[in-house]
Amino acid sequence: MFCPNCGGEYADWALKCPYCGSVNDAGAEKAYMAHMEELKKRLDRVDDEAEGMYRKAMSTGMRRVVMAVVIAVAAALLIFAVVRIVERIGISNEERRYQEQLAWEAEEYPKLDAMYAEGNFAGILEECDRVMMEEPLYDVYDWPHYTFVDDYFSHYVDLHAAEMAIAEKDIDEYELGMGIYAALYLGYDTTDEVLERLRKSYDMNRSFGISEEDEVMIRAFGEDARRFLTETLGWSEAESEAFYKSCLEDGYLSSSRCFDKAEELIAAGQWS
Repeated sequence: MFCPNCGGEYADWALKCPYCGSVNDAGAEKAYMAHMEELKKRLDRVDDEAEGMYRKAMSTGMRRVVMAVVIAVAAALLIFAVVRIVERIGISNEERRYQEQLAWEAEEYPKLDAMYAEGNFAGILEECDRVMMEEPLYDVYDWPHYTFVDDYFSHYVDLHAAEMAIAEKDIDEYELGMGIYAALYLGYDTTDEVLERLRKSYDMNRSFGISEEDEVMIRAFGEDARRFLTETLGWSEAESEAFYKSCLEDGYLSSSRCFDKAEELIAAGQWS
């Protein structure tokens, strides 16, 4: 083409005239469009690269998420398995212990029954104490007459010991306090209502209660207990009952007040 300014001839794609320097509009437009096309191609490549990077990142992220989920599930299954094993071991130990208890009862309870039939209640107390002190520990509480021997006969022993010591004029505060507590427990705290409740418990499951034979002996203990208070200690029935009521704290018999009373009686020199 020819330059419209100086008439010089040059190529159509030239940006300007090489002779006078005037701008070639057609060439400049062509160069501009070519530059824009190149820029577009570059932008397309950037989009493609960005998408690839995004997909790669997403793929890596998903793999990490999947791996984390797999690890979490595996950990949960492992924990569940361990818990089940521990529970099973616990159940197995409990079952084994239960079977050992049943075997022990089958062997030992008949011995206790024989001593009960003989009236050897002191021997039963010694045997129960031995069982509860030795390993392995066995539960003797379900033996049908345990409540009678442990709760009532044991108090009767304390009552009898105090009575014997007084007769020999060799009584101390502790022994007398135990005797007074036992007398109040057997003579006043063991009411008809209490005995009826214990009989019902025995009739239902033969544990933590008393049998008919037990009840007869407990009532006899109660008579001896009241006689100890009136004859041995020299209290009237009214005085005995009044002292019993003064020893009740929230419905329960207070041993501390019994020991205070024993100290008072010993200090008075009643049996010196």
